[in-house]
Amino acid sequence: MRRKRIELKKEDRAELERFSTTGVHSVRLVTRAKIILALDEAGSRLGEKQEVLAKRLGVSRQTIITARDTFLSLKSVPLFLQRKKRQTPPVPAKITGELEARIIALACSKAPEGYANWSLRLLAEKCVELQYSDSMSHKSVSRLLKTQLKPHLKTSWCIPPKQNSAFVAAMEDVLSVYARPYDKNRPVICMDEKAYQLLKDACQPIPMKQGKPKREDYEYLRNGTCSIFIFTEPLKGWRYTEAFARRTKIDWARCIKWLLDKQYPDAEKIVLVMDNLRNH
Repeated sequence: MRRKRIELKKEDRAELERFSTTGVHSVRLVTRAKIILALDEAGSRLGEKQEVLAKRLGVSRQTIITARDTFLSLKSVPLFLQRKKRQTPPVPAKITGELEARIIALACSKAPEGYANWSLRLLAEKCVELQYSDSMSHKSVSRLLKTQLKPHLKTSWCIPPKQNSAFVAAMEDVLSVYARPYDKNRPVICMDEKAYQLLKDACQPIPMKQGKPKREDYEYLRNGTCSIFIFTEPLKGWRYTEAFARRTKIDWARCIKWLLDKQYPDAEKIVLVMDNLRNH
C-alpha cells in the first residue's frame, strides 16, 4: 500500500510560514498550517514520527492524519487555509420571537377553570389547541420560561386595564413589524430616548490593585442631566446614539431629519418604531 507523504513546493511553504507567523487567524487554522510544515520537514510517512510530532504540537495523532489527508485531497494551500463557512442556524428555530411572546403571555394569564396554576404540559397543550404551533413539548416550554421568566425580578411594564382583544391586536401588530424580512428600501428603524443623570465623584476613587477591585465612595456630586437618543436597525446590525442637553420636540425633529436626509436618503419609506412620549 502506497504511503502518503507531504512534499511542499517552495511557494506553498512560504505561504504556510507567512500564515502561521503573521496576522490574526483562527488557532485551528494556524495549527493545521504548522502540522503541514512539520510533516514536510520530517518527510513524514504513515505512522512514522507522528507520535513525537503530535506531542510537540500539542495535538492528537488523529488530528495530524486528518490535516494531512485534507491537504492532499485539496491540493491547494489557499483552500486548505480557508475557514469553512457554517450555515447558521443549521436547523430553523421552532420557537420564533412571535411564538415566544404568545407563550409568555399565556403563562402570565389566568389558568383555565379547574386549575390553580398553569402547568408545563397544560401550556404545551394549549399552544397546540390555539394553533400557535403544530406540536409543542412541555420541555420546550420549560426551557423558554426558565430563560425568560424571573419571578425574583420586578420591572415596569405596560399593563392594560383589562386583557382585551384591542390590546392583543396592537401587540401582534408590533410583532408583525419586527417579523418582516429585511428590505433596504423600506428599513425598520427603532428609536428611543432616555434621560440620564450625570454624576461626579466627591472623593477620589482608590485604583484597583492585584487582588483588589477599584473602590469608590458612595457619596457623589450631581452634574445635571442629559438625554440620550438612540436609533437602531436590528436586521442590519446598525446603531447610532447621540446625547443632547434636553429632550424637546425640536431635538426629536432634528434627529428624524438627520435620519431621513443623512442616513437613509435613498429609502422609499422608513418604518419607525418608537414609544408614545409627548414630544413624539
